[in-house]
Amino acid sequence: MTSRARIWRLASPHRTAGFGQVVELPDDIPEGDSVATPNASTARLFEDGQELGPAHALHSEIKLLGEGRFSHWGRQLYLSSSDGTSAGENGRRYELLVETEGEGAARILGEASRAVSLLRTDYQRFELAERLLRLLVPNTRMSEFGRTYFEDSEFAAIYERFGEGNYRAYDRRWTVAQLARHAIAVGGAYAECGVYRGATAYLIAKQLHSYGAPHLKLHLFDSFSGLSDPSSLDGSYWRAGDMAASLDEVRANLAEWSDHIVMHPGWIPDRFVDVAGERFAFVHIDVDLSQPTYDSLSFFYERMLPGGIFLCDDYGFASCPGARLVMDQFFMGKRETIIHLPTGQGLVIASR
Repeated sequence: MTSRARIWRLASPHRTAGFGQVVELPDDIPEGDSVATPNASTARLFEDGQELGPAHALHSEIKLLGEGRFSHWGRQLYLSSSDGTSAGENGRRYELLVETEGEGAARILGEASRAVSLLRTDYQRFELAERLLRLLVPNTRMSEFGRTYFEDSEFAAIYERFGEGNYRAYDRRWTVAQLARHAIAVGGAYAECGVYRGATAYLIAKQLHSYGAPHLKLHLFDSFSGLSDPSSLDGSYWRAGDMAASLDEVRANLAEWSDHIVMHPGWIPDRFVDVAGERFAFVHIDVDLSQPTYDSLSFFYERMLPGGIFLCDDYGFASCPGARLVMDQFFMGKRETIIHLPTGQGLVIASR
């Protein structure tokens, strides 16, 4: 079947967060990507006649990086202008070119599948994927082939039950689980600052149960209504209310390990007083912003047992510049060293 294309002049987008903007598309534009078909859209986006891209960009990258990235998702177009200006206010013309008949995307994917089928081993396919990644995202590097932790089916099932539709946090959550198990020998309490839907809390509590530490408690601190207001140190990626999950949802997700878990709903650091008399072996900090990161470090540092672990989820990510800044400042002049893990996490082993 021959493909035909049509071009649409877009209405003015409205800004969402960072460089991200969104347009509600008219009904006569075919639906775009979805969770089931993440590369189905054939859309091409033009700014005053100049093509933008890459297409199929992650929405988080559109918000954080801009530079013309876009995503045709369902009945919406998430986009960024070429230079970071507001596409609704910069006076430029934005047009979307979409194949309206035929199966352009399916044809391309079919040809790619046939090419992959000619490769005989998983390693050959891995090398092909590595070359494609270098081409599409030059500043990103794939890690080594054949890592056996991908074969842990129990961990995979736990990761997938939280249904985020991607595997981008897979290595970080594995690291949380392994370090939580290691810290059991230290003998103190556990804490997590920033819980979201409870994925890492589930893994931590499971380690306490599986490795014979029924007496140890995991204390969870979260507003359960999303992030607080970012400060000037935090860049433009986050907005107040992002990463919200209700207390009821989190309780349901963690019900299996309720014997190990103590909830402390409220803004950080207001509820830290609840555990002022505890000594800690493991503290996981995943609050994205500078002030709650500092508040968490400041409170728990004086209460860490020797050999206890701080793990800051946000340390190595461009979306969380404030978290890294305050962690660097906090440990400046102290005996401990921040270990910048390749997962993006910052690890500190308490020596006091």
